[in-house]
Amino acid sequence: MIRATAAILLLTTWLPLVRAGFPRPEPPLPQRVALADCVIVGQVTSVPEDPVHAFSLPKIAGAPKVPYHMAVVRIESVVIGAKDLRELRVGFIAPPPSS
Repeated sequence: MIRATAAILLLTTWLPLVRAGFPRPEPPLPQRVALADCVIVGQVTSVPEDPVHAFSLPKIAGAPKVPYHMAVVRIESVVIGAKDLRELRVGFIAPPPSS
C-alpha cells in the first residue's frame, strides 16, 4: 500500500515536468515556402493589447487554452495565394517578460 501511494505521488509530481515528444528543428525556408498556402509581403500596422485565447496546435484533449497576441498586417504584395486580401491577422505567442 505504501509503495503504491509513493508511486502515485511520484508520478503526479513528476509527470507535469515531462515534455511530450522531442523538439523538432525549424524546417528550412525553401521548404516552408513550398508548403505554404499563402506567402505575402506586408507591414504590421497594429498589435492589439488584449490576447485571444485559443487551443495550441495540435489540439490536445484537456489542455488549457493558450493566450495569443494578434498582429494586423497590411498586405503590400502577394507571392503565393490569397490575391484579393488587403489585410491579414496573424497570431503569435508572446515571449515571457524578461526580469
